[in-house]
Amino acid sequence: GPASADAPHSTVSGTPSNVDADGLSTSAITVLLRDANNNVLTDKDINLAKTSGTGTPTITEVNCPDPEPAGSGVSITNTNGKACFTIKSITAGTVTLTATDATDATTLTQTLDITFDALPPADDTNTTFDASPTSALADGSTTVTLTATLNDSSNQPLVSKTVTVAKTSGTGTPTITEVNCQVEDDGVITPGTTTFNGQACF
Repeated sequence: GPASADAPHSTVSGTPSNVDADGLSTSAITVLLRDANNNVLTDKDINLAKTSGTGTPTITEVNCPDPEPAGSGVSITNTNGKACFTIKSITAGTVTLTATDATDATTLTQTLDITFDALPPADDTNTTFDASPTSALADGSTTVTLTATLNDSSNQPLVSKTVTVAKTSGTGTPTITEVNCQVEDDGVITPGTTTFNGQACF
């Protein structure tokens, strides 16, 4: 029958090994499958999973980037024996990834550690909080848009930071609601969490 994967001859690699824990930045993972004679194996179904570490990273099956040929399906090894994935997380810390050749029920010996780096704190000087408009009718239905823009000390936007807004003085009990900012976003952002440009809206 066809050759089976050999765990010691197969590898799992990731670039970069350190990424920001912003829920957007990704590491590219490549699983290379070989048999006991070091020949690459095609058309094997690969699973990649977190086996230890912090948080719940998002692991996505992807086609290997050019010039790699596509496999017969995503997560199926191509003619070079490779299957590719991306990983991202919003939790700082290190995770250990383990690859399994599901076709042959073989778990690879080599594991891979990816470290998600904590984001720096917001810098008061570079952080803004704006209202538009600055006055509105007190009719219970007219709204004011509040935008918090968080940047670090290098004036770089901070992504996936949780922002809360509260009334600290004044009359009445205003209703403050987390909403999605009206910006083009390349990631799924939870309301009340800063987007790729460091903004959270209310």
